[in-house]
Amino acid sequence: MKTDNLEIFGLDTNILIFADDPSSPHHAASKEILEKVLNGSLRACVSPQILAEYFSVITSSRRVQKPLSAQDARLRVAFLSRTHRVKKIYPKRSTLRRAVEFCAEQNIKGARIFDALYAITLLDNQIHALITHNTKDFQLFKEIKLTNPFRVQTQ
Repeated sequence: MKTDNLEIFGLDTNILIFADDPSSPHHAASKEILEKVLNGSLRACVSPQILAEYFSVITSSRRVQKPLSAQDARLRVAFLSRTHRVKKIYPKRSTLRRAVEFCAEQNIKGARIFDALYAITLLDNQIHALITHNTKDFQLFKEIKLTNPFRVQTQ
């Protein structure tokens, strides 16, 4: 994954989950991404929404093979919230309204609102790059460069 040193990447929830789920086939690559963020060689950000989604999924036995306890997940969220290596971004007053309007215009329904909300939060904070396994969930946001670190590169 080639990066510009000044570029800040949004981290999608799945990167955090894979990094903490040893049963994931993407565990090693996601853990490496998170280690790069924590050692300062990759600049990244998350929003409270991403940390809440992480807590929800990583504690669910329906979503991961070996879920974390609520206490362990709380400690992980607290660490990610406190560390200065992960920039925290926040929705603006208009972010939710704009996300709902975007979804209505694009006929996006159900839980996909959360991807739209995160994408608009990124854009509202001048973040134009996202690392995610689910690039298709964000492809309508042309202003965001999507990176799937798990896709096999072909020449």
